[in-house]
Amino acid sequence: MIRTKINLKQLPTRYKNFFQKSTPFAIPIICLSIAVLGSDAWLKYQLDEKQKINFQNAINRIAIQLENSVLLKDYANIDNNLINILKEDSNITCLAIKDNNNKNISIATRSSTKDEPEIVYNMIPQECNPKDKPSNPTKAQTGSFTGQAFIKNQNLQLGKLTGHSTRSEEDHANLRRTELVLFLAFGTIFVPTFGALALTSRNQLKREKEKLYKISSLIHDLEEAQLRTRSAFEGTNDGWWEWEISNDRSILSLKMRMLLEISVSTTALMEEHQPDKGNEWWKQFVAPEHQTRFRKFLNDVRNQTCNLETNSTIGTEIKAIKTKSKKECFLKLEAVVTEATNQRPYVVAIVANDITHEKEQQKRIQHLAFHDKLTGLMNRSAFEEEITRAAKGLPRKEYRLAVFMIDVDNFKFLNDSHGHITGDQFLIEFANRLKSCVRPTDFVARLGGDEFVIITRFPMEDSCLAMERIKAMAEKLLSRLTHPYQLETCRSNNTCSIGICLDNINSESASSLLDKADIALYKAKEIGRNRYFVYEQGMLSAIVSKANTSEQLRDMIERSETGVHLQPIVKLSSEKTFSHHTHHSTIVGHEALFRCPKLKQPIPYLVECAEKSGIIGLLTTSILNNIQRQAKEASPDKETYISINISPIQFLETNFPNAFVRNLEDRSINPGLIRIEITETALLQDLQTTQMHMSKLKDQGVSFYLDDFGTGYSSIELLRKLPFSSLKLDRSYTKNIHKESGSELVKSIIDMSKAFNMSLIGEGVETLEQKRILESLG
Repeated sequence: MIRTKINLKQLPTRYKNFFQKSTPFAIPIICLSIAVLGSDAWLKYQLDEKQKINFQNAINRIAIQLENSVLLKDYANIDNNLINILKEDSNITCLAIKDNNNKNISIATRSSTKDEPEIVYNMIPQECNPKDKPSNPTKAQTGSFTGQAFIKNQNLQLGKLTGHSTRSEEDHANLRRTELVLFLAFGTIFVPTFGALALTSRNQLKREKEKLYKISSLIHDLEEAQLRTRSAFEGTNDGWWEWEISNDRSILSLKMRMLLEISVSTTALMEEHQPDKGNEWWKQFVAPEHQTRFRKFLNDVRNQTCNLETNSTIGTEIKAIKTKSKKECFLKLEAVVTEATNQRPYVVAIVANDITHEKEQQKRIQHLAFHDKLTGLMNRSAFEEEITRAAKGLPRKEYRLAVFMIDVDNFKFLNDSHGHITGDQFLIEFANRLKSCVRPTDFVARLGGDEFVIITRFPMEDSCLAMERIKAMAEKLLSRLTHPYQLETCRSNNTCSIGICLDNINSESASSLLDKADIALYKAKEIGRNRYFVYEQGMLSAIVSKANTSEQLRDMIERSETGVHLQPIVKLSSEKTFSHHTHHSTIVGHEALFRCPKLKQPIPYLVECAEKSGIIGLLTTSILNNIQRQAKEASPDKETYISINISPIQFLETNFPNAFVRNLEDRSINPGLIRIEITETALLQDLQTTQMHMSKLKDQGVSFYLDDFGTGYSSIELLRKLPFSSLKLDRSYTKNIHKESGSELVKSIIDMSKAFNMSLIGEGVETLEQKRILESLG
């Protein structure tokens, strides 16, 4: 064992000598050590500050990324996101999310950087709890970083995110290499290098701080822009949603969710990316009949070439179904591209406006435009569209078509006698019965007034079967519609007349079908009403022929190319002498017979054409003009009278008596020399008006003949009441007067006329035998 002897008295001297010898080296070494250690500490501080800033930025981004999931309380998605973040960055040791009540929402942590991250539900790690101080205070300054950020949605705080990270091993290795380099550098150029490094680090820190400030400003501006955009969308529409096309994810606004009554859980499914299902979340809201249209709208939006400067939009209208109430609503959609990549839409805002009220208004307007307000049936506008559409299928022989024109008989009398309210009640009941008689596929409309129409289709079949079908339908209609109507103020027995047109399978126009049904209706009324009539071939051509003849007749009258033949009316008398009887014939008057030499049609046909076309008054005026010219030649002594045939249509006109007398006065014709011949038809059409007009004209001196006596339904009571001065025996009696039965009948008529103090005029006396028999009968 070797023992060393130390002289304590010499110890201070030794240390003194050592420090003296080592002083020249110690000062540089101490300075170098201080510089190296200080640089090392400063570098660690600068590196930690930089990583702290980067980690805080990362925490801010994570908070924005988790915004929607926290809003929707999608805990599974939050957990998955936290685990994925820890896996991507092995330096992060824990991430914790708390709500506004400081309750834990989700915590992801790991023991070391090499361990797998996991979700914990117990106590939050110390590093992620800002309330707790670190167990090792220096650790926060030696590679340990804590960051915090608030999770917000539209400036509404949803919670707080806290994270912890450590310095990576690579950073440790880089730091050691830097320390070595610094040690060597400080040994050679200590002061310049240290100063330059300090300046560089200071500038770098300044740039990082400026960068952080710019990033914070950009985030702030972005949040404000998003808030303004959302506020603008919320204020100008009824809802909107953001569609991120790349991952087919949709985020609905609060107003949109309220509009469609969508729950938060349903919204989460919309935002979840489901490429295997096509992510057609909208199928549960879009009505089935509009899903094809909506899918095309999305494809058009996805495939458009966009230019954000022009800001073009694509729109459509759809019918949607609300989630809870299952009510239908109509939405007008417009797609606005907010972000684009390579002129392709990346993010699209689809703006929705609720147009349900407008659609309902349009529906009401459409109903008013095509429905009769009183009866609820379709109206003339709807009928014109339907008949046009129906006629187009005839050339293709898709079906047989029949048009029924129905008109109420004597409706005007019901309206005038019981008032319009009663008339409206009748029309409503009539329309209801009409609907009950037809199939759901038949078209029923009210054209106006008391005129109705039915369009019916039935399978292709031969004309005989088709005729049987429409006749059976017509009989059913007559049976149902002519049954008495019990109204509030009366019991109505109005009947109806029906005109029917059956297509002839050839190309029929809509107007042709309607015109033919109208012609058939007129024929049904003409032959007695309360019946139906089916249009027959040639009826239309006959109508057209009458119309052409009427036009020609009007032209002839206006050019004064018509005339009058004054046919003498002869009075027969016999005088008895001692040797024989003497017979005398005296002209007592003339019958004005209308003539139109340039038209070859019979006069009765021309008169009928004038009645149908409404120019019968013009024809009567032309007769009076010709009478004025010929009267002096026919009766220079002005003692003979002139008889004129007046149409029942004209005679029953309201102002006929005054107008007729005024025409006579304008032509200086004495009313006392005028005889008006009236047929029994006029009496039966409107007896009250006939009696009133005859009375007015008789007061002016005009006399009356009952024309074609014996062919109608005149009663003895009518002859007693009406002021007739003569009866005109129909030529059918004169023709058969040579027969015993014929002469006896004529004798009875002569005796009756004498009993009523009326003269009798025989028409059609063409032979001496007829004249002799009439004279013998008195």
